[in-house]
Amino acid sequence: MNSAGHQDAIEKLECQYKNANVLTEFLEVRVVATGLLNQLQAARSIVQLLNRVVAVKLSAERQIGACIAKMRLRGGDRRKPRITLADYGITPNESSKWQALSRIPSPIFREYVKQCETMSYRMTHRGLEYFVHVKTSMPSGQSLVGE
Repeated sequence: MNSAGHQDAIEKLECQYKNANVLTEFLEVRVVATGLLNQLQAARSIVQLLNRVVAVKLSAERQIGACIAKMRLRGGDRRKPRITLADYGITPNESSKWQALSRIPSPIFREYVKQCETMSYRMTHRGLEYFVHVKTSMPSGQSLVGE
């Protein structure tokens, strides 16, 4: 796939994310994003393209985490069949990680995405965790980047 093909695939992925409303749709977005990310990495694509896909993937994972938190999978009526994480192909580790992502305030998440775009940093889950840690532990009025 060439650069124009990658651009088209990313735009399609972003559109798919914007139209997703329920857990299964966000899970599908994550699967597509992971596959596209693997293709881009194999093609040694530029950081900006990779970051667009990672941003969608992290956004989908945040939405999945929020959906899981709302589901309250513990307890309930024992006479009815229970829905579990495994029914959705989600491991307990993924559930925990994605629920933690969903608790990150949106302004901080958007700031991380914007900073990665501006500085051409490679966007990662671990980088987001560190960014949140630094942002939430700094005295108010200070910025991560000297302005």
